[in-house]
Amino acid sequence: MMKNVTGIIKGVGSMDINKEDIDLISLHGHYTNYLDILTVQMAVPPKPKDMSSVDYKANIVAREYQNIFFRAIAYSLLYVVIEGYQQLRLDIRSINNLLEKSDYVDGLWKLRNGIFHYQESPNINKKLDSFLGIQGHEIWIEKVTSAFNDFFSSLPKIKQMESKGIEVIKKILLENKKK
Repeated sequence: MMKNVTGIIKGVGSMDINKEDIDLISLHGHYTNYLDILTVQMAVPPKPKDMSSVDYKANIVAREYQNIFFRAIAYSLLYVVIEGYQQLRLDIRSINNLLEKSDYVDGLWKLRNGIFHYQESPNINKKLDSFLGIQGHEIWIEKVTSAFNDFFSSLPKIKQMESKGIEVIKKILLENKKK
């Protein structure tokens, strides 16, 4: 797979890619998945004309549950980014300092496992509440998100990939269509 993608990327323009680049591009992909889910979670639905209707009230309850679900998934995906960062043995001081706060990292690990591993009795609210109960979690999440954003923004190959992203996606789709 890596050879095929590398060939497609090289076909888009002058961009040499090595194993470390692929690892960082993959980690960046997990980070953008996290941001995408976070964006969906924060989206505000349009207000209906009749705010007193039963449908509207049911939608409010459903939206609250959806927010809990999306937040749990987003935070779980953030843990995947943290796990990848650690497995790649990257060494960025701002990120390392934040990851030393093990209560937060452990809380995300438990949340991720609770969300993405089979559970006989799944309870997203309980798992999310456990993480949200850690004092200062919101500030820590913002700082970790910002630190990863700064890190990825500083990587020239990531910037180059983002600028060529549409071309790469088109080539990958064409390659897959041929198969």
